[in-house]
Amino acid sequence: GKIIGSGSRQQRNGSGQRFGRSMLTDRLLRPTQAGDVDNVNLPWSCAIYSVVNWMVAFADVEGIQIMCLKCLPYLLEDESQRTTAQRAGLTDSVLRAMVLFPDSIELHTVAFHTLVLLARPLGGNEGMLFHTAMVNTRGIFNNGSNNSKNGIVIMLDSMRRFAQDEILQAMSCWSLVNVALTPLQKSML
Repeated sequence: GKIIGSGSRQQRNGSGQRFGRSMLTDRLLRPTQAGDVDNVNLPWSCAIYSVVNWMVAFADVEGIQIMCLKCLPYLLEDESQRTTAQRAGLTDSVLRAMVLFPDSIELHTVAFHTLVLLARPLGGNEGMLFHTAMVNTRGIFNNGSNNSKNGIVIMLDSMRRFAQDEILQAMSCWSLVNVALTPLQKSML
């Protein structure tokens, strides 16, 4: 498949396909000693890092953000991937996409689906009131209460702007329920 982006961030492999330029693709797609493209099959443990890398590298490309957000719920069902995502700062990338594309209902809906799973307590049981179930007792937002407040403001603003979209409202409410399971985050609501 082809990735469309600005020319300075693209590279072509031997078959003429275009790939997004990043440190990850530079390492994966460098030619082997025989001149062929190296192995591009990433291990499962790199999946979240790969998606975060693409979201950061192409923060200004709505289609890539949506594509990444659509694959995340599948990955985040796995508790170890969810832990990795929380530590890798995926929440910041998701919220950044919501801010950069304020009029995209599709992006906001899949972003809320991702936030539902990011905020799910470890152990997979929504509704558990044990704040220690999160990787970080501050929850999914990095660096303390100021970012928590900003993240919740972004979420509430999206809910207000897309009040007519039932699916977005369902995902956003579900995500806020999971966010509220962490006491510090609950106090921000």
